[in-house]
Amino acid sequence: MIGQRLLLVLLGLAASACEPAPTSGEPADRNARVGGGAAAAGSPQAAPRLRTGDDTPITMPAPFTAPPDAKITGVVRVEDADALVLHFNYRAAQSPDEIIALYRRQADAAGIVPQIDLSGRHRTLGGIDPVNGLEFIVTARPEGGGSAGQIMVSRLR
Repeated sequence: MIGQRLLLVLLGLAASACEPAPTSGEPADRNARVGGGAAAAGSPQAAPRLRTGDDTPITMPAPFTAPPDAKITGVVRVEDADALVLHFNYRAAQSPDEIIALYRRQADAAGIVPQIDLSGRHRTLGGIDPVNGLEFIVTARPEGGGSAGQIMVSRLR
């Protein structure tokens, strides 16, 4: 299950790296289907859709949400009929401990008992619910008066 999602992300990143640069002065289409996918969305043959950039929606599988008032950057979203993987960087006013507490509450609401819980200057919290196909991992480190880190949430549908 994890390998399947990782493969989706790697395929998407590889395909985006191979995309030729625009020559007309217009921005590249960062929201293209991986592999060109001519199949209709939702069909078994539909290619994963890769979206990147700060304007990419960060709608997360419930009950997960982005940290309140956080600055979100470096968004990567890969989805197809069977899965969604969302990864982004953040900067927030909350401390690393507050960010970890937020995601611990969200994991509890999702019925996930975290399997990864690393403490120290840099914090990491993560877990998987194989029954519902939901997983997450959050990192948080001190930055300025708040925190910065990365968040990844995925769901098999």
